[in-house]
Amino acid sequence: MDLVIDSVRVALSRQDVALADGETFLGGGTWLYSQAEHHLAPENTEVSSAAPSQDARVRGLVDLTLLGWAPLTPTDAGLSIAATCTIATLVDLGEHGAAEHPTWTALPLFARCANALLASWKVWNVATVGGNVCLSLPAGAMIALAVALDADAVTWLPDAETVAGAATATATATTTSTSTATETAAAPPIGGERRLPVAELVTGPGRNTLARGEVLRSIEIPRYALESRTAFRQIALSPLGRSGAVVVGRHDADGTTTLAITASTPAPVVLRFPAPPTAARVREAVASIETWFDDVHGAPDWRAHVTGVLAEEVRAELAACATSSATSSAASSAASSAAPSAAPSVGPSVGPSDPAGSGPRPDQDGGLR
Repeated sequence: MDLVIDSVRVALSRQDVALADGETFLGGGTWLYSQAEHHLAPENTEVSSAAPSQDARVRGLVDLTLLGWAPLTPTDAGLSIAATCTIATLVDLGEHGAAEHPTWTALPLFARCANALLASWKVWNVATVGGNVCLSLPAGAMIALAVALDADAVTWLPDAETVAGAATATATATTTSTSTATETAAAPPIGGERRLPVAELVTGPGRNTLARGEVLRSIEIPRYALESRTAFRQIALSPLGRSGAVVVGRHDADGTTTLAITASTPAPVVLRFPAPPTAARVREAVASIETWFDDVHGAPDWRAHVTGVLAEEVRAELAACATSSATSSAASSAASSAAPSAAPSVGPSVGPSDPAGSGPRPDQDGGLR
């Protein structure tokens, strides 16, 4: 579709991302270009959620794709995914990264979550991981992935000039609209970075905690989550429909089990168990969820029911993996214990009586036996 905008700026440095009034950020653009213009409030844009201070119409775009962020950066702590990393790039790591990262047993989850996205592989080549997270839709596939793997969101906070401009515009708008206001919004933090779990970043359908001018920089997945066992279940009302419920489970090396629920709830729900839970415990935890999402892709009662079914399937799969892993470890330990000791060497030995390694002397008792 055509966008009625006045300007497009390409950001090449952090200084370039300061928003002018009426501007919003552009990532892959797959959502931005798919919507009718009257939907183009910045909370629906790619890499930031922030309402313009005065005019709800987007008049300019700030393109973040040429900032030069490395798409994927493995570190000692885990994996850093740039907000501008395409979904296709992430899927490629999931499908072909096992040789380079043999301990990252959660890699297959990347493609499973991407396939839950209502989009073709052509969209994967353009759509960004950060854009999917910042849209904050209940069925956001990258949200499901990030929440299931305990990922943190790292953001760039707006600088002092941006904050001052936004504060001035807000004050002007407030003075114009009312003269009896008794409360002043808390000033946002200035500059630097902010880190918080992705599960806390997304607060509802199309809503998140990003302030105006705040940019999602990266998604950070910890190593322990990458080295976990995972299970994935998804359901939709039609074969190619938007997800009605997604449940992703994770079993960590310390026995902790985590279930991440998305699509069926307005915001992500994370259920944690210090040890593999029973079926009854999972049913109880799912039943404790108070709010279920309601739209044309599924009624709340249906979403609640299928989430319970999927959660039990995930629990059972993780329990089977844990049992199999424990059995394999026990068998390996038993095999090691039963292995015969090394055969005695034939020839001179080096020991306390032979520090120089010259072999037994004729006057030593024993010699070669």
